[in-house]
Amino acid sequence: MILFEDDQGLCFWPEELIASVTPAFPNRFRIVTADGTVGYSPSAEPFVNAQWCGSGADPAGFPQELIAAVTPSQYVQEPFWAVQRTANGWLRHLDQSTSAGSAEDLEGLVQCADDWYFQPRRLRRVGNPALLLTFDQGRTIKVAPAFHDVVKAALGITSLQLLPEGLTRTFLREYPFEIARAPAEVLKRHFQTARQLVANLLWQALFYRRLGLDKGYGITHRGFWYNPLYATLERAGLIELPDDLRLDKAGAEAMYANVLGQMIERDRLFCYRDLGFADSHSQDREIGARRPEVILLIEKESLSAAGIAAARHHGISWIVTGGISRLVAVEYFCAALQSVYGGEVVVLVLGDFDPGGWLTGHTFVVHLARYGVFCPAGPVFLVRPEVFSEEELRLFSRPLSAKDGRVEEWLAASGGIAGEARGIHADWLQPAERVLRVLEASLPE
Repeated sequence: MILFEDDQGLCFWPEELIASVTPAFPNRFRIVTADGTVGYSPSAEPFVNAQWCGSGADPAGFPQELIAAVTPSQYVQEPFWAVQRTANGWLRHLDQSTSAGSAEDLEGLVQCADDWYFQPRRLRRVGNPALLLTFDQGRTIKVAPAFHDVVKAALGITSLQLLPEGLTRTFLREYPFEIARAPAEVLKRHFQTARQLVANLLWQALFYRRLGLDKGYGITHRGFWYNPLYATLERAGLIELPDDLRLDKAGAEAMYANVLGQMIERDRLFCYRDLGFADSHSQDREIGARRPEVILLIEKESLSAAGIAAARHHGISWIVTGGISRLVAVEYFCAALQSVYGGEVVVLVLGDFDPGGWLTGHTFVVHLARYGVFCPAGPVFLVRPEVFSEEELRLFSRPLSAKDGRVEEWLAASGGIAGEARGIHADWLQPAERVLRVLEASLPE
């Protein structure tokens, strides 16, 4: 039996009914069955069954080279898919009827309940989480809890999920056609939801990039939305006018941003450069000419003039985050930094003394590590109460809202202002010479 996972869950098929097994990205194998079902396995032995791929393509439409094709033995279906013990004896379950049986029929079968035994070669699916068994003719049996371990052991599984969640949450698979140029009827046959189409179009764009193919897709967030996503969603009938109850344009675009961020940030399936996205943040960073390993994080635009001037004075690197550390900006920053320097870094944060500035600094360090740039000491915050006068703190500090769930943790870590949950904006550290002095005091030797 060949075990794999498709968009519905775990599948079990006899090898004789497998049309092709092909290596696929990332580190998995694409399984195509005789009826065109497409799934993936983390491990398998590649082959092509000439019986099902005689036209040069497998039943799912993927071209297959038949030079090394094999022809397994002909599939012979077992006459009954389950045996049941009843008060009157044994009962064989055939496809459309039942017949009398005996205990001898249990050979090769797996017990799944006190009175039920199934034929594993007739099994096709195992449902999650209740171990619902589905057989080749569509009949089902729910495994009794007491037999869960017995069935799993017989099927050689420890989990009902073979592949990482990032590949199966919205099932990511290959298609033998370009999604962005597929006719409406093809899109409607393959994609039932906008999220499914968006995720797989992104996945296919990555596939083309890995092959070195330029399909002319947009190379920014907005560019990719308009080419190829928006028109493809409309053609598939998955996006409607704003007054319709279905997903409107704004909602679809927000969903696309969410899917892309999840695939990159949470699932770590690829990065923005892998998609060919352009570096649109180059104006917001600079790699230091003398000390590239020291990085000044400038939290917001209003601090950039003084911050950049101080950083350039000392030849250190700088980046303006615009209020929050963005993974796409950090990705390109790290690529630029690693082209001249490959060691550990020091991060100095020029930002507000409040939970937001605190979070930006720590998030930036986490994002750096994502791309192999490590800051073992953590961020150093330049703007603290001691850099202001008592009068400035009295005039310009502000109470922080108890509704902000970050305040308590920030207060414990920072000490607040005189032990109180008060913050102060970094903009009050003026004139610019004061920023330079504060930076100089925190520069590592």
